[in-house]
Amino acid sequence: MSRSQAEASLMEKVSALDRAIDADVDESRHTTDNLAKVRALRRAWKNLVVREVYNTDLRVIRLSGQGTRSAYQVHELSGELEQFLATNLVLAVQVSGDHAEPVGRALTEGLIQEGLHVTANAERATSGSPELIVRGTARLFPIEVRDPHFKFVRWCSDFEVLEPRTGRVLGAITQGGREGHLTEREATAKTLRVIQHTLSSDVAKAIAAHIFGEVALPERATMSASCPQDESGVRR
Repeated sequence: MSRSQAEASLMEKVSALDRAIDADVDESRHTTDNLAKVRALRRAWKNLVVREVYNTDLRVIRLSGQGTRSAYQVHELSGELEQFLATNLVLAVQVSGDHAEPVGRALTEGLIQEGLHVTANAERATSGSPELIVRGTARLFPIEVRDPHFKFVRWCSDFEVLEPRTGRVLGAITQGGREGHLTEREATAKTLRVIQHTLSSDVAKAIAAHIFGEVALPERATMSASCPQDESGVRR
């Protein structure tokens, strides 16, 4: 491909991204829906990052070494998104079940790592309810497996993202599995570590991607709970 053809191809991509960025920024300025604003700003920021890559290629191809200036800066859009998340889309995490405190802490840390702002209920009490609540349960219980050397513990978790203002459940996610070790105590400790890792990574990433509009979580009505709905047959 000649230099002029490469430049034309890159300019076409940059122009398309500019149109998409303009549309998303305009949407974020005019929508009154906080979640829609976050998703529009996130799309604009991601497209602007891609645009910067193409613009760098343009500077390499052009004899002048000049790219095409954008109306926006990456750090400005990311700063606007971060500020809006901190002031208008704060989350609360509510966890029940076994080892609720360390489980909730792991999920909270994972959500923060993904760029979301999470606060304790008590901290948010003076300024109203959180905009979104991530709530759910996690459970651990021994299971009988015919293995002369290992004891096994099953774990399960069910979480949903709730909009308290409307009572609408935006999405749900379930996870589960089992872990084994030489003793039940060691198996339980290992299982707790697995739950914490799963919630702080996989579950937090899935919830963040849903909030940012990148991946849709299933609706609660379309999925079965991972944890048993009663205590029968569960040995503590």
